Amino acid sequence: MIEATSNNRSEELRQVKTCIELAMRCVDSERDNRPSVADILDTLNKTETHIPKRQVLSAYLMQTKRKLEHLFTIGIRQLFLHMD
Repeated sequence: MIEATSNNRSEELRQVKTCIELAMRCVDSERDNRPSVADILDTLNKTETHIPKRQVLSAYLMQTKRKLEHLFTIGIRQLFLHMD
């Protein structure tokens, strides 16, 4: 799971770099150097995440599980406080 997270981070950094480079091209002072809307959409579509949905779902479920465990622990403590 740690390796997958590291790979996901690398993918995210690559996407950010691509978006920054694209943005810089969009504000070029020379109009002819700016990308067309079609070029922009093509670039953004190519940078779409390649993180497998299973990994994203797994991370979400683990995060939700931790939150539920925390809420359950708090609920049990409050229950015992009211019993005293």
